[in-house]
Amino acid sequence: MSANVFPYMMWGCVELANNARLHKYVQWAASEGAWADADCCIEMPHECFCPLDGSPDDFVDPVTDNACWIDAQVPESPEFLGMFISSVTGLNDSTFARTATENVGRGVTLGRPTVGGRTFAVEAWLIGTSCCGIDYGEEFIKRILENGGCGAGTCLEGCGDLGSCGLTCMTARTCCPEEGDDPGLWQWVNVGVVDGLKEVVGESGSCRCCMRKVTFTVQAETPQAYSCDPVVCLDKDADLENTATKCFDWRDCDETFVTDPECTDDPFCPPGACVLPSPPQRVNYCFCEPQGVSIDCCCAADQANHRDETFRLIIDAGKNPADFNFTTGGLRNLRIKLYANDPKKPCPSDDEVAALLWGSDDECALLEIPYLKPGAQLILDGRTDRITVQCDNKCYPGWNSVYGVNGSDPFPLLSSCNGVFVCVEWDLAHTQFVDNVGAGAVRSHVRIERYKVRA
Repeated sequence: MSANVFPYMMWGCVELANNARLHKYVQWAASEGAWADADCCIEMPHECFCPLDGSPDDFVDPVTDNACWIDAQVPESPEFLGMFISSVTGLNDSTFARTATENVGRGVTLGRPTVGGRTFAVEAWLIGTSCCGIDYGEEFIKRILENGGCGAGTCLEGCGDLGSCGLTCMTARTCCPEEGDDPGLWQWVNVGVVDGLKEVVGESGSCRCCMRKVTFTVQAETPQAYSCDPVVCLDKDADLENTATKCFDWRDCDETFVTDPECTDDPFCPPGACVLPSPPQRVNYCFCEPQGVSIDCCCAADQANHRDETFRLIIDAGKNPADFNFTTGGLRNLRIKLYANDPKKPCPSDDEVAALLWGSDDECALLEIPYLKPGAQLILDGRTDRITVQCDNKCYPGWNSVYGVNGSDPFPLLSSCNGVFVCVEWDLAHTQFVDNVGAGAVRSHVRIERYKVRA
């Protein structure tokens, strides 16, 4: 596949390249279409396609198939046959980098490592049965790339429902497996064009046999690609099946603890005498410790013991117009906990006894959501390291709704976790546990998806 990268590519939910489709349309043009009476010989390896993306026998011609670029108001639109991607660079390049600063005397000082986004430089051929068709096809491809496919985050199928908070995604085939699961189709999330469509070589061939070489560059915000079809680990309404109460161990807040001094401590200048100022941080005063919680967990038996997958959590606050307290107070005191998988322990959501076996020492990460407005949806997406809140048909950044420990940055969530699983703790007093269609009541809901990662 190295000579023909991306035989299939979607931008958002719009198909930009499909060699199986193009193979059929070239055959059709040579036998029945505009090339039937012309001496045409389009030389390109368009026969290289993956059967998992369809067979040439599935297609007829652009009009009959209602190809995505067909426009009844543009007579030349059927004269465009498609795009053949001949080269892609950047697919397997590492995006790891580290700065090195020269020391005054000897050597260098290494800086902190960074992992940048992934950049794809694409070379492609636009193919059509006329120069007008090529012109139209070029404008179509340009418009789709610049406008994000079918619109930013509007395609449920194409981008895994990025919602109004997402950009768009690029789905592409990197290899064609012979049998079994399909590990060759991957998705890069939050991508955009950084260098638009440009012509490299003009039309080649006769006036009815047109090819035009173009280039464009796209960049994904993160270097990883993700599986197109996630494993839904948890998808359920909030309920009272597994609840746990909490005991509080009150102690004197003025109690002081004396520790043995370290060997390097100066007895005439104790360590606390010169205190560095603390960096500013967000502090949340609105989260109240629940006295009782309902626990739902994504505990997968096939959890990998290395970071080859990530999670996407969708929290729906629910609503109940007939409940004054919930309508005014909203969903409150929700916790999301990530644990390192321990096969010796039961899942925390099994029962109250199981929940008590897991403590703060087992946590890899802890997030607190003090408030969500009724009807709001919170999305915590490990693919993009972003948290967003969709509320009243608007998109808001999650920094004002989700807090890490002591106001710390919630990401990266999985940097210190191996084989994690995720638990959601609903506050028994401030969660919507009732459905009532007639009254417009909808229960709070959680959905947890697991995505395989291609580094």
